[in-house]
Amino acid sequence: MHAASLKYLKNYGAQEAALLLEKEDLPLRGDHCLMVPLCEEALFLPAMVESLFNTKAAKEGSLVVVFTLNQSSVASLRVAKDNMATKEWLLEKFPKFKDLHASPPIWLGKRAGVTALVVERFEGPYVFKEKEGVGLARKIGGDIGLCLYLRGKIKSDFLHHTDGDARLCEDYFDISFVKKETKSLVYGFKHVKENASTEAFLSLKIYEMWLRYYRLSLAKSGSPYGVHAVGSLMAMRADTYAEVRGFPRRQAGEDFYLLGKLLKAGPLETLHTHKVELACRESQRVPFGTGQGTLKIMDLRKNGEELKVLPPEAFLVLERLLTGCRLILHGEPKKIFDFFSGDWDGDGDGDWDGDKEEVLKVVDSFNFDKALMLAKKRAKDAKGAVRQFHNWFDGFKTLKFLHQLRDACLPAIGLSKALEINGFSDASRRITGDDFFEQVRLVDEMFPKTPGFFGVAKKQVFIDS
Repeated sequence: MHAASLKYLKNYGAQEAALLLEKEDLPLRGDHCLMVPLCEEALFLPAMVESLFNTKAAKEGSLVVVFTLNQSSVASLRVAKDNMATKEWLLEKFPKFKDLHASPPIWLGKRAGVTALVVERFEGPYVFKEKEGVGLARKIGGDIGLCLYLRGKIKSDFLHHTDGDARLCEDYFDISFVKKETKSLVYGFKHVKENASTEAFLSLKIYEMWLRYYRLSLAKSGSPYGVHAVGSLMAMRADTYAEVRGFPRRQAGEDFYLLGKLLKAGPLETLHTHKVELACRESQRVPFGTGQGTLKIMDLRKNGEELKVLPPEAFLVLERLLTGCRLILHGEPKKIFDFFSGDWDGDGDGDWDGDKEEVLKVVDSFNFDKALMLAKKRAKDAKGAVRQFHNWFDGFKTLKFLHQLRDACLPAIGLSKALEINGFSDASRRITGDDFFEQVRLVDEMFPKTPGFFGVAKKQVFIDS
């Protein structure tokens, strides 16, 4: 049953997982398994672990948590000291009861119903290479989680992933209601201030609103990739994790690329009822992402500027494109350019108001008609052809398409203006307020996810203010 997963571990798995796969004496068991990469987390980890012990699963059953303590060969002395403090805290919180391996150091600690499996990749010859980072740390943890499941040490076949700055909800592991056909999960989320400065948290809220604006816009356009790609919110079935060959060994963006593969592998559910709180932090640990995004917005605000984002018109072009592609795949005898004529921007004036010639140049550069022909050739029916098309026009290609539109003819605009166009009234004045932040979050959570690979999306208006 798990032959393909075993093959993945043996051929592509992290060395730490390979070591544990063959180890005879592995004294741990758990109902669920959680993977947490750790780098410069000494300040944030205690609250994360406290939330873990407060989950129903920890109180009523048993958990295994894989901590991958890591840093790169070019990490600063400050990072090294922080990681050493994290190790000392882990040893105190989870008293060690067994060394599993010496090179690299892997050991087990335990407190109450939680067993910690700690991998040390932050000292001496075990540090990551210069361009390795959180992607490799997540891969090591995920591969170990898969190993433990295949060896019968973990009951649940879902492998959960989060970060040291996350705070889990009480029913985080209570996912018995998830459909059998579901392959992966994305938890709901909300950023919280904790010890951050007021300005840092305000900038982070703006960053979160940008994340939600982008996801909402993708979903409205009919893209199946309208899902939040945040590594600390993911879970997937063990065999699905192996099928997509785990996390990529990237310095950053590993969650974006893995999510794209998971969406291709099968149905994904978003659990808005199960929220993970993410603590505000000013971080430069990775080249891009939440920490860097927050710092960028702080700098913009200091200069009286606003974060600029893809304009709603770019997503309108995407919506028209995806609608046309799906209709062609369902038998409409047309070429993709045929869908870019007439009053397709919906304003009633009979034509597109923007630079139509430049839009069509971008569309033409992707050769969609050839892609559609190949999708139909490779599939038995229209549903299969739609899936084949979206396997090709995936989240990365979608982002590339939108960026080309931005650079060619639809320049970025301020976030507040983009939100106003989409129905959030008076956004430029209200964007820094808590009530506005909550409104954007609620709309994002309430707006239905497009059916993606498993049906034809319908046109929807997602904001009614």
